[in-house]
Amino acid sequence: MQKGECQLAAIPGPNARERLLVSLLCDRSGESQLILRQQSWAEGIGWYDQKSLSLAPAQLRHLKSVLGCRGFSRGRDDPSVAPILPFSAAACTESA
Repeated sequence: MQKGECQLAAIPGPNARERLLVSLLCDRSGESQLILRQQSWAEGIGWYDQKSLSLAPAQLRHLKSVLGCRGFSRGRDDPSVAPILPFSAAACTESA
């Protein structure tokens, strides 16, 4: 973690040795970024970053609008229920 970074959540991965770390980074000018880190666990090292992605506030707003709040809560604990993302008809075009 960097100076000025606040850990918001550690989301468990598909097994006990993987997780997604969500942090907020604020710089001296007051600008902030959301940081997503895909991490793995190794004996003797601990948690280490595999990949990281920084999202500026405008990017985060767009991501939230794309994901919305619908379609992610139903069946999240039931692997037999597939999540459904709503798409508008205008987003789908038929190619010839």
